[in-house]
Amino acid sequence: MRTQEEYQKVLLLKKENKNNCEISRITGIPRCTVRDWVNKPQKNLSDNDFLENKRNKYKNCIMFGEKKQKEKFIKAYSYILGLYLGDGYIDFYPRSLRLRIFLDSKYVKLNDFVEKVLRFLFFKNKIYKGFHGNKNCIYFSVYAKELESLFPHLGKGKKYNREIVFEDWQKNILSGAELLMGLIHSDGCCYFSDGLMNFNFTNMSQDIHKIFQKYCTLYGIKFTISHKNGIVFRTNINKREDVRKLYNMVGNKNEINDFLNTD
Repeated sequence: MRTQEEYQKVLLLKKENKNNCEISRITGIPRCTVRDWVNKPQKNLSDNDFLENKRNKYKNCIMFGEKKQKEKFIKAYSYILGLYLGDGYIDFYPRSLRLRIFLDSKYVKLNDFVEKVLRFLFFKNKIYKGFHGNKNCIYFSVYAKELESLFPHLGKGKKYNREIVFEDWQKNILSGAELLMGLIHSDGCCYFSDGLMNFNFTNMSQDIHKIFQKYCTLYGIKFTISHKNGIVFRTNINKREDVRKLYNMVGNKNEINDFLNTD
């Protein structure tokens, strides 16, 4: 969550005739947040007022509340964040934002689970379902003003063309197992080679690969890297012990670890 000091710094840089992209690069604050602060300046906010202004009904469930329910919201958020980083997109509208998650329609159990998690996380908003192009690609979407706060690394264009870095509040609360699960369920693959199970994760964003690799390392999962044209395009988990660890955590696209179905 942002502070009054950051807010004042943004306004000061704007007075120095910096554009929103320059301010975002200097401060590390997402361009869309800079844009909102500049277009709708807020006066005389204390730090407490400012933080309260940035909170919302969804983040409150993630950050606060009764322990067991809070844990489920953290897992749900971590999972949806992983899906978003893999195959998600956020559209900007005049009065709201829309999150869309794209999936392969052949994975029925997975798609039902994604819808279930979205309904749990965005409990006040309607979840929409539709097909993108032909019926091989299904998507789920939700409209919510709070998306900018929940996904502060959003922006226009492809994710691999912009910086994807977690904010401190995300680093402090994320559940790595569910984040990896979301990444695998979007841009990951579980397959068999010579009778042995393997995982890989394919994405064009170097930052997202680093996130995937960081959380693998956190759980003692070793990986190898495949390069294409000098950049990482695939992270591979092939050794039996590492595959077993990852499978026990995330399952695969046909065998879902339902973290919401716990007491």
